[in-house]
Amino acid sequence: MLINVSEKSSDTSADKDFLYGGQAVIEGVMMRGKTHMAVAVRKSNNEIFIQKEELNSFLRKYKFLDKPIIRGSVVLVDALRMGVRALFISAKESMGEEEAQKELGPAAIGVTFFFSFLIGIALFIVFPTWVTTLVKTKHITEFLMNKDILNVIFLNFIEGFIKVIIFLVYVLLISQMAEIKRIFQYHGAEHKVIYNYESGKPLTVENAKTFSCRHPRCGTSFIIMVLIMSIILHALWGWPDLWVRIVSRLVMLPLIAGLAYEMTRLAGKKNPFFSVLVRPGVWLQVLTTRNPSDDQIEVAIKAFKEILPESAGNIPSPSTS
Repeated sequence: MLINVSEKSSDTSADKDFLYGGQAVIEGVMMRGKTHMAVAVRKSNNEIFIQKEELNSFLRKYKFLDKPIIRGSVVLVDALRMGVRALFISAKESMGEEEAQKELGPAAIGVTFFFSFLIGIALFIVFPTWVTTLVKTKHITEFLMNKDILNVIFLNFIEGFIKVIIFLVYVLLISQMAEIKRIFQYHGAEHKVIYNYESGKPLTVENAKTFSCRHPRCGTSFIIMVLIMSIILHALWGWPDLWVRIVSRLVMLPLIAGLAYEMTRLAGKKNPFFSVLVRPGVWLQVLTTRNPSDDQIEVAIKAFKEILPESAGNIPSPSTS
């Protein structure tokens, strides 16, 4: 998934400042533009189904939310809403509407998100901070010369490292599934096509094939930014009791997400400093992307052309960093 970035989302003249985003879906790709999203899906008969919809973005509706730090969490909520909608569209075309309603209907989505939220809190908040407590020993304190600030930074670093390990194990496990491998290929196709557009070259399969599967605005890079910011900000809280740490980490999630979004945003605009910070996230994309086939790149191009401004006549003009 790529994160959208725009200086003036409602100003057509500022299209050159807009950086497009997207997401891999079931046998296809969703692309998000300034005003619309489009889902392209390769059907079993080899035809490409395309559905284009106007964006129902909170940032477009409520301009006061489009402020630094605040907008990060809002963008994530918007991306989640659009992602679920895109997944349903792709599932409907690849699985049939009845099966899609069963697997991705409102009730199924609600139950899935509820348990996913609980599991996420357990795996990425409760478990890492609890395990880190086990390494807080006298030997570590003596090694760090009894400097409290070094203890706090070290413990938060260990906690962040545990989160990275959990994330890597999760990705490695799901990447063994055939369906996920296909989605990772479409993820690579999404990145290649957006790179192709940003280069200013005509949008073609041959041109897109020459670009990398890894992109600095990917959600993988965002996750790394979240981990970096969590280590820094959690250190300011010291190392209180376990339950205080758990609650503080939940309370600080919107702030951390907001800061991580702003940093990823700057990296997407080729800011040298923040581009270095997201480099580990780019490296990790070796796990979340795969080289796509020509047919998969074609699907991504079809989706992308649908969300280009009408004034562009579906002819790619480079997105200026």
